[in-house]
Amino acid sequence: FSSFCRFVVNQTMIPRNVEAEEVKSLEELCIITIVKNLNLLGELGTIPDEYVDKILSQCGAPELKRLENINHFRQGRTEPFWKNICIRNEIHRRIKQVIILFFSLFKYTDLERDLQVQKITR
Repeated sequence: FSSFCRFVVNQTMIPRNVEAEEVKSLEELCIITIVKNLNLLGELGTIPDEYVDKILSQCGAPELKRLENINHFRQGRTEPFWKNICIRNEIHRRIKQVIILFFSLFKYTDLERDLQVQKITR
């Protein structure tokens, strides 16, 4: 049993081939945790601007608007983040259009193929 436990510990607890780039700093882990819990975030208080920027860059429109209302950022502070949200929304809209176009063309070719099959079998 003890050899099995050692095997499990060795296989699960000690990662192999871990490179230095994979280990995140405490700062990165904190930012990741905050971003995962944006709905709980309120007053940003005295958080340095560099951290606030990292957090706001990960916000969607509802979160950014809510944080703007709570924190009363100085004029123009959130403009780059709104611009990024607009760009992301435009990219998603265009991707959606391409997907719809692809499936409509795919359906069209299926219909066309069915018509060809019907002509041949007559």
